[in-house]
Amino acid sequence: MRCTVVKLGGVDEVDDGRRDLDPADLEEVRRRVVDPVLAALFEVGEVTRVGLSPRRPAGSWWHHSDGDDGPWLQVSVGSEDFIHPIAEAGFWLEDADWAARDLAEKLSEWICESRFGWGQWRSLPDGWAVPPPLADRSTVSVHFVEDRDGLPLWVGGAPAPWLEERLSADLVADLRAWQALGTQLAEAAEAAEAADRAGSGYDEPLSGSAVHIWVEYVSEQQWLTREADEQRALAMADKRRREWIDALEPLRDELVERLRAELDSDYTVTTPPRVR
Repeated sequence: MRCTVVKLGGVDEVDDGRRDLDPADLEEVRRRVVDPVLAALFEVGEVTRVGLSPRRPAGSWWHHSDGDDGPWLQVSVGSEDFIHPIAEAGFWLEDADWAARDLAEKLSEWICESRFGWGQWRSLPDGWAVPPPLADRSTVSVHFVEDRDGLPLWVGGAPAPWLEERLSADLVADLRAWQALGTQLAEAAEAAEAADRAGSGYDEPLSGSAVHIWVEYVSEQQWLTREADEQRALAMADKRRREWIDALEPLRDELVERLRAELDSDYTVTTPPRVR
């Protein structure tokens, strides 16, 4: 028999901070998040390898599906590897400061348990700050915004609804339609995943922000069956995410080209990196 202990807790509401980092832009993730954090936590020459990829590295023990997170960071110190997703790749911007501090915390935990840094707690120094984005407040990018009726346009790390007056009615309508389509597809995928979880019989409901703990005894065969079911569910979630990206990315790129044609020389419309 195996004993499975499961802990669940509520999620508190957090401040979104300043979102000015595109997780799909690996060069900016490396420049603003990865390199500064590594420089703060490791001695010169201590890290032997750094890799950043939109896909999960082979051999990762991470339990989520490939499509849940990204880009993926792999740091090696000798024969010891640290593998972790930096942020969630998609059609939105992230808070670079939050991503950097979350990475620093995870690295600190890993270092403390490693052979080379056993028992050490390394952290970011006082006054440490994430590097700013490249200076160009006139740069326009297309990402989702929380306001479903708003335009999915950002300038300088903030939503730019005021750009509407510079655009044609057709383009404004298509920008809103793109955001609505993304929301619709995401909600459909979430509903399908919820149905999968409900059908598995393995989930327990949350109650407020309290933490629930229960112990369940299962046979070896039940354990293997459950693991196989979970792997199938992860594969389906990854497939849905790929379909979501495939449906939205070509439309976003078309919108970018139309933005370039309609905005004057005061603005630069970035070429968006590929999400996958």
